[in-house]
Amino acid sequence: MEDVIEDDEIPSSVTKQIDDFFEKYYEDWINMKIPSFDNMTPLQVLKTKEGKEKIENLLRDIENEYARSAIGDLPFFPVEKIRKRLGLD
Repeated sequence: MEDVIEDDEIPSSVTKQIDDFFEKYYEDWINMKIPSFDNMTPLQVLKTKEGKEKIENLLRDIENEYARSAIGDLPFFPVEKIRKRLGLD
């Protein structure tokens, strides 16, 4: 007998795949070329004072957006983990 899935219910196997995808994405984020950083990686951008400010502002904006999101529908972005990996903690 097949399990019945409610319209708004996501199967746990799909949720796991989504979680794994985002975990890998954010793990790799500091080494990705970001268009708004002139196609440099966050690690490259950090090498200048101006770049460090850009990264700090971006991470602060993300934190503020999460704080304003009343319904919690934003995808998780591990700001503190990213800060630590970039040496900004």
